[in-house]
Formats: sequence, C-alpha cells, structure tokens
Amino acid sequence: MVKILILVTMLALLLSASPTLAGDQAAPSLTGDPMIKITSLPMKGDLSRIMAKISADVSRETGFAEKEVTCYWQTFDAIYCPGCRGAGLKKPIYVDIYIPAFVSAKQQKQLMVSLAEALARHTDYATQEVFIAVQALQKEQVYIMGNVVTNWKQVGGPDM
Repeated sequence: MVKILILVTMLALLLSASPTLAGDQAAPSLTGDPMIKITSLPMKGDLSRIMAKISADVSRETGFAEKEVTCYWQTFDAIYCPGCRGAGLKKPIYVDIYIPAFVSAKQQKQLMVSLAEALARHTDYATQEVFIAVQALQKEQVYIMGNVVTNWKQVGGPDM
C-alpha cells in the first residue's frame, strides 16, 4: 500500500511538473494553421524531409499542432543582394507566413523566432540570413475549402 501511495504521489508530481505530460500547459495547442512559404536559392538535400523537421520544431516550440504547420518551398534562379556581402551574409532566405489575424502578436513573434532557429538547425543558413514577413489575414481575405472565410469558426478558429 505504501509503494502504491508513493507511486501515485510521484506520478502526480511528475504530471504537475511536466507541461508535456500535463496537457502541455506551457505551450497550449494553438489554432491558426500558419502557411509558411520559404524561398531560397536551390539547395542540396531532401526538401520534404527538411520541411518536416522544420514543421515539427515549430510545432513543438510554439504550440501549433504539427498538422497545422504547413510549409512549402520554392527557389529563386538567382539573388542579387549587394548589401548582403557588406553585411557578411552569404545569401538571404525569404519566408512569408500567412496566418489568421486572431493569432496574437506575441504568438507571431514566437513563430518567427522558432522558424528562423529551425531553418538554421536544418539548413546551411544562419538566423542572420533569414528574412521573415508575417501576413496577418483578416476575415473576407481568405478563400479556402470552397468558401470565403466570413467567420474563423469555418476553419477551426475562434468566433471573432
């Protein structure tokens, strides 16, 4: 009986101390389905695998469900950036994030930092070479699943 009591107590302490096991209280699951468009010069490596790793990292670090972190990659034929050389950058990488406007500014910042760090981890880019711009989309500005979004509930968001 004492062993069971000790086990239950330890389990309760573990669950209360671990955000992941206790329902991820530190990073609650967010809705918002960020669409992440990455554009770079051609790269070596399997971009599908790189994007899967980036999506997993961003999900873990922001609280967005991994199934909602959609990435796609396109390439430039060339980049002319005369200021890059002077700034010590070998090449820039551009990222556009499209996200519903109900995602808070704090969450958008966390998403940008997480994404830049994931790109640095899984590519040969440094965070200083990453340029990210967020497009916060308003209702009536999104067409998805055959409809214009007039209420965020249509796409799993809050009724705002």
